[in-house]
Amino acid sequence: MENYKLQLVQYYDKYASSRNASLRDSWKCDIRSYFRDFLITRQLGKILEIGSGTGQDSAYFRDSGFQVTAIDLSEENVIRCKQRGLHALVMDFYRMTFQDQAFESIYAFNCLYHVPSSDLKAIFQELKRVLISGGYMLIGQRGGMAYEGEYSNAKKTEPRLSVTFEKEEYESILRQYFRLTESHVVPVRDYEFHWFIVEKP
Repeated sequence: MENYKLQLVQYYDKYASSRNASLRDSWKCDIRSYFRDFLITRQLGKILEIGSGTGQDSAYFRDSGFQVTAIDLSEENVIRCKQRGLHALVMDFYRMTFQDQAFESIYAFNCLYHVPSSDLKAIFQELKRVLISGGYMLIGQRGGMAYEGEYSNAKKTEPRLSVTFEKEEYESILRQYFRLTESHVVPVRDYEFHWFIVEKP
């Protein structure tokens, strides 16, 4: 496993319990409920969450009537997903074991910013592979500036890879693989949060 992935596993294993007990910010819940309604309107009920963390969002979709599969690199996160009664697997979204077109939608919230920019082509091709034609994916992550490097803060000093983009640059990347359906910016304290809905043609 690549070193940056090992750093992520160690970080999320360490903080799984505290993250499991934390409450979602209201604006994150608003994005999640928007995507739920977006999918219900289109009668798309089979969803994959990548980088699921401890399963808070996957449980929300499950409780809303969706058939949910959650995957994460962190075994500690997956344990907590299973404690919520979720179908959850320790899996790297670089190399998923699912069949082609296995899911009607994908939820990727605060996980793809851990992917090196040089790997985005392979990642989007793999995500596209497991999504049905006419299926949708929500991507949400930090943005607003071009940065690629290690990130930490005063409370959690363990370094982990963070990759962010200007909104227009990321839109251009997404359009190489998907049809860009929606693009949004949420101002959050000292950064921008970008979220997109894309469709597999």
